[in-house]
Parts: sequence; structure tokens; C-alpha cells
Amino acid sequence: MVIRILDKAALTMGLDDIFKHEDVRAQVEQLLASPSGLLCCTGPTGSGKTTTLYAMLQHVNRRENNVMSVEDPVEFQIDGVTQIRVDQQAGLNFATAMRHILRQDPDVILCGEIRDMNTLQTVVQAALTGHLVLTTLHTNDAIKAISRMIDIGLERFLVAGSVTGIIAQRLLRKVCHDCAEERAPTDAEAQWLRESGVVDVPATVNSGTGCGSCRGTGTRGRTACHEVLMITPELREAIAGDMELRDVEGLAAEKMVPMRHDAARMVVEGSVDITEAIRVLAFMPSYE
Repeated sequence: MVIRILDKAALTMGLDDIFKHEDVRAQVEQLLASPSGLLCCTGPTGSGKTTTLYAMLQHVNRRENNVMSVEDPVEFQIDGVTQIRVDQQAGLNFATAMRHILRQDPDVILCGEIRDMNTLQTVVQAALTGHLVLTTLHTNDAIKAISRMIDIGLERFLVAGSVTGIIAQRLLRKVCHDCAEERAPTDAEAQWLRESGVVDVPATVNSGTGCGSCRGTGTRGRTACHEVLMITPELREAIAGDMELRDVEGLAAEKMVPMRHDAARMVVEGSVDITEAIRVLAFMPSYE
């Protein structure tokens, strides 16, 4: 049996709850302040993308904005937002629903997921015609979202013209502070911290030993680590041009602080066990 528990407390989570570090949060707020463009949230299934999308939707849900969403299914009902559920049997898929939405003069659109070329073309059209579009895409990191859209079949100049930013994330289990103990990091762990951008490796890190509060696991609750790729004019020109995609990704890496750095800061702050950060982000590039 697989059970998906929808916690209505997620509706009360704002950007401060999702994006723990001020510099990352400021980038997201800047992207959400744009009147138009495509903002993608990427990550594997179960990485918290839906919760992040709802937090961003709450941020832009103001009286002066006509906010609409297409979801499969509608997981939470939000006051002030017109929410449409995809119904495949009735012929109402993401692409069809998006085309109907565009006739309703929306300011902000949430498209739950990009699954095919038709949906991608529709959200790009919406982004290019003066709408702020929030959506999700399945890629391992923020940089790969660019090549993923091109692989689906979107022209490079449309990617360059529509996408304003890409947010990638993973969920990390937090240290249980009732049983947290300090210990010295191993040489390998210290090296991982340095490779992840920590200049001064701490003498100790936190690890949970297990107690009644955490049912012996040493962890309690989860938090998200992020990387935000903002599409700068230079990067936009490179995407639209004839530069090799590998070189475009290299240029994008220069413009972005990798997710490993966000996770490493949580380790230094003591909220995440370094073994957990390494477990989740073992195969994430450092882009150093």
C-alpha cells in the first residue's frame, strides 16, 4: 500500500519556511516579482516540489492578481485561486486546460507538471505573452532543465526567451535536537564540506543518536536544500545561440551556487547530519 498524506499545514508555509537562507530566498522573491516568464521547480518525485510551488503561489496570491492553476490532482484548495483539475477521460489534459486558462486573462498561472511537448509549448506561449508561469520539470539539477526542454523538442530561442529561472531541490532529514551530539567530522566528511564551498570546516558537526522523540532514528522532520539558476542576459544569449549545450551548462554553472553549498551550510549550522547530506547529494555535481 502507498499512502500520500496531504498535510494542510503546508498551506501556511511561506517562502521563509521553504528557503532557509536569505540569499536563496531573495533570488526566488526576485523571480516571483517578474510580471512574466517561466519559473521551473525541478527535482525527483518526492522532493517537495509541490509544497514549494504552493508557497510561491501563496506569495503572489494578491487581490490585484488573477491567479489560476492546472493540477493533477488539486491537492490543496487555496482561497483566491481558480484551480482546475486535469480530467483525462473528459479530454482535459494539461495542455488543453492551459489553453482555456489563457482566455481568462490570468496574471499568474501554475501548471502542475510539464509532461509532453504540447504542455511545454503552451506554458512557454503563456510566459511569452505576459504571464508569470510556475511549473515543475523532472531533472536532476537546475542546469539540466535547459537541455531537458530542448530534448523535448522546444526551440532554443524559445527556451531563452521564456525561462527566467530554475529552482532545483532535495529534501534532507533534520537532526533530532533532543538527542543531537557533537562529533568531529571524518577526513572524508571534511573534504566533502570543502568541495561544497565551506571555507572554514567546523571542528564538530551534529549527529542524532536516537531517542524517544525521534523513535530511535536520530532525525525528526525534513528541510529542503536548493539551488537557483537565474537566466542572465549573457546566459540567455548563449542558450539562443549556437553554443554547444555542454558549454552552455558550463556557463550556467558559473552563474549559480550549487545545491551542495546550501546543504553544507545546513550541516555547519547543525540542523542536518553530514551523513544525511552526503547520502542525498552524493551524485550532485559541485560545479567547482
